[in-house]
Amino acid sequence: MWNRMGIMENKITELFTNSGMSIREFSDKTNIKYNTARDIVNGTTRIENIGAGAFVRIAHVFNMTADELLGIVDVKGNEATDEQKIIDLYRSMTDSQRSALLAIAHEMVR
Repeated sequence: MWNRMGIMENKITELFTNSGMSIREFSDKTNIKYNTARDIVNGTTRIENIGAGAFVRIAHVFNMTADELLGIVDVKGNEATDEQKIIDLYRSMTDSQRSALLAIAHEMVR
């Protein structure tokens, strides 16, 4: 998705925008060079091209684990897929909630 300034937005862009940080602060907190941080934030660096170490540091800046950040970011479309959203939701459920969900799902596909 492109914003009104012509910048390709992704989930990291959204998190960054909502954080109120400057690119310099983001760069310093993630220990990523300023130009690279700017490219990550404005979407010119594709998410799949961010190194694992940098990705972990980015997640921590947003008070997330790398797995949590990966769960909301899809490498191909920069948005979590419906399948991933269901998996994440399922993982957060209690055993009884999982059983109820499975029963409903079985009924739906009959």
